[in-house]
Amino acid sequence: MVGQKGRSGRPPKPLAVLKAEGNRGHRSKLDHMAEPQSKGQPVMPPTLTKPQEALWYEILRTVPADVLNRCDVALLEILVTSWQRLRQCNAAIETTGLIVKSSQGAVVNPLIKIAHASAAIVQRACAELGMSPVSRARLMAFSPDDGEDQTFIDFIYGDEGHVWRPSEPVAKRTRKRSGNGS
Repeated sequence: MVGQKGRSGRPPKPLAVLKAEGNRGHRSKLDHMAEPQSKGQPVMPPTLTKPQEALWYEILRTVPADVLNRCDVALLEILVTSWQRLRQCNAAIETTGLIVKSSQGAVVNPLIKIAHASAAIVQRACAELGMSPVSRARLMAFSPDDGEDQTFIDFIYGDEGHVWRPSEPVAKRTRKRSGNGS
């Protein structure tokens, strides 16, 4: 097993997710748990190139609100440098081709391996920052309640917000049968 002792299997859920799901396991310490929080926006490292700076600002505009903190600088730098490396590899592969000549004859372009590794890093970093459909859905599902759930209630129960109560009679449905005459 890879990782820390006692940490194999599924990664732990964030505290916000645990609290949103409720205390199903009757954990007494759930109310006393707190995640470390960092304040402020990430500061761009001075070592980034111009194309990487453009990617940095594009990512800051793309990431859902209130996701990034100052402590996410390293993850953002990894994402930006890997993404730029992926773009460089793809541009070089376009000019040189998928197959290149070497002393051993025709071989697969070695840039493909670098591009593949960079793409995997970009994909993981994007998922961590809420830039994939699944991670965005998780972020939205457990965002704090701001009273906008009324649209869901209106969709389910109609605009009046009428909720059926067990004391009300249930309208009986009749269904026409067709086809085989029964």
